[in-house]
Amino acid sequence: MDWSNKRILVLDGGSRQCLPVLKGLHDIGCRITTVNESRLDNGYSSRYPDERLLRGKGDPWAYILEQVKTGKYDALIPLSDASTDLVTRHLAELKPHVCIPVPEREVFLDAYNKQHTMEICMDIGVPCPITRRENETVDEAVRKIGFPLIAKPRMACGSVGLKIVRDRGQLDRLLSSGEVPLDDYVLQEFIPQTGRQYNIHLFMDDERNLKSGLVTEKTRWFPVDGGASCLCRTIEDAKVLADCEKLIHTIGWRGYCEIEMIEDPRDGLFKVMEINGRASASIKIMQLAGMNVGQQMAELAFGEEVTAFTCQRQDVRMRRIATDLLWLIKAPDRFTRKPSWFSPVRTHEVVFSLADPKPFFASALSLVTHAMRYRQEMEARSRN
Repeated sequence: MDWSNKRILVLDGGSRQCLPVLKGLHDIGCRITTVNESRLDNGYSSRYPDERLLRGKGDPWAYILEQVKTGKYDALIPLSDASTDLVTRHLAELKPHVCIPVPEREVFLDAYNKQHTMEICMDIGVPCPITRRENETVDEAVRKIGFPLIAKPRMACGSVGLKIVRDRGQLDRLLSSGEVPLDDYVLQEFIPQTGRQYNIHLFMDDERNLKSGLVTEKTRWFPVDGGASCLCRTIEDAKVLADCEKLIHTIGWRGYCEIEMIEDPRDGLFKVMEINGRASASIKIMQLAGMNVGQQMAELAFGEEVTAFTCQRQDVRMRRIATDLLWLIKAPDRFTRKPSWFSPVRTHEVVFSLADPKPFFASALSLVTHAMRYRQEMEARSRN
């Protein structure tokens, strides 16, 4: 295909994940427009877009619909949770105007809903925490799971709303008060947080074939007692990759997704925690490993055969320097953790690139600007 006449509108210019997607689209010759909220956004400061739009503070859906109806774009790529949710919700209105490399709404919600994900894992034999099934009573679930257990929202990101429940009395109080509505929460076993943590990046075509798969290990995170990755590295684990492919194939996914898994130190199994159906902030590690996910998104959007990529470089490491510095300050094992914080071997920054350096400095300036605004707001409040 002649990609030079393909015009791609990429949402979420303020995200870190936009950068490897922009590079991938640029490398095959697409004409790229980014939607940004600030001139300091990565998608605005990057050298790869041909055009940069600044969106105001109005309704994001109205803005997206207005842009695609101009006829200026052939494809639309959402990257964040919010925009992917918005686009899948309005696929019927968007499809007459642009091609979009995302799953259907029902599939997206199946993956986003942690209860549905756990039910599918249990049905097909993919390791996951012991979880209350939809048709089980609380008594049945408690007998099966035991205490402590975890109560977490079915439709939320990360640890938002998560509660560790120590005994039956606490569980009954949470249920009776409505703080943990059973229809909106998952009840599952508590897995000790001492095992390894994996993120698995996958890309599926329209026939549900795996076109790229990459297993990465979170080796440092901040906050140090459990948070987002500040250093990850590529590893080989065929069993984990096969389990994730089986899960995402069963769901019927198309496009990119990321699966979070944790090692249970009691039995050594890696267990599925959740599926992220949007482009991950760490998606750049696929590019570092030799995979062009931007190209795959374009191919899927236009109905082309999706190029298969395999990992070309093992033990590639990617860090987010800002939080990695905080980890160095706070972590008690800062000098003994492997790989060493001070080792530059195969280590890359999540935003910085010699080929496209401006986003790194724009991001740093944006952090300083936001910090100054926050301080000014706090000072203004104190005077009142």
